[in-house]
Amino acid sequence: MNNSELSLKEAINQARSIYILPKEPVIEEVLIPGLKNSLSLDMMFGYFSSGSFSEIAPGLATFLKNSDGILQMVICPVLTEADYQVISLNQNDLANISQRILIDDIPNEDQIAKHTLECLAWLIFQKRLIIKIALMKDEGRFHSKCWLFGDKDNFAALHGSSNATTRGLTKNREQLTLSRDWTGGEDATSNIDRLRREFEDIWSQKDEDMLVFDLPEAVENNILMKFKPDAMPNEETIIS
Repeated sequence: MNNSELSLKEAINQARSIYILPKEPVIEEVLIPGLKNSLSLDMMFGYFSSGSFSEIAPGLATFLKNSDGILQMVICPVLTEADYQVISLNQNDLANISQRILIDDIPNEDQIAKHTLECLAWLIFQKRLIIKIALMKDEGRFHSKCWLFGDKDNFAALHGSSNATTRGLTKNREQLTLSRDWTGGEDATSNIDRLRREFEDIWSQKDEDMLVFDLPEAVENNILMKFKPDAMPNEETIIS
């Protein structure tokens, strides 16, 4: 049960409709309050890095503490080397890494901010984060960027150009649009419904343009790829 003081609607009702990053505070105005006051979060990203957890730590810690919601995420198979090493581990090794910072409790804000890899291990081990890997059948790339927040009454979608990486949320020039189903606008409701259907079709492997793998299957079949530099790959690197 969610013990948050606010509903999702109350938490982000005053947020802007469009954010230009990094100069506008989408983390403080949407991501953190949205997480704190949601019961579910579905995500699609071209690139993901666990380092992004440090940017949303207050919201993620509250989500984990105040609800039993499961984070669901679809990503492309390209990972930083550190994330690749964690995501490829078996359950016993995930548990051992989690124990570096945690014994039998959920991670708090400080632990999430300072120990993102251990928290990634904990989230996967505890099944609070379920990751699926997406490949395009025509050799294109899965490149969606969307956060789908929900509570018992409302949904909101934050979508645009920013990936869930530290650079994508804090350094790059990006644009994100916030759609809320309570604003009364037909476009906002239609956008959210379309994005939710998109996520559900991909998650349930009904999208005919894509191959979608559960994480253990992706690991077993060597679908995951690691990228050694600290920076995420750019367009030219991937194409070449």
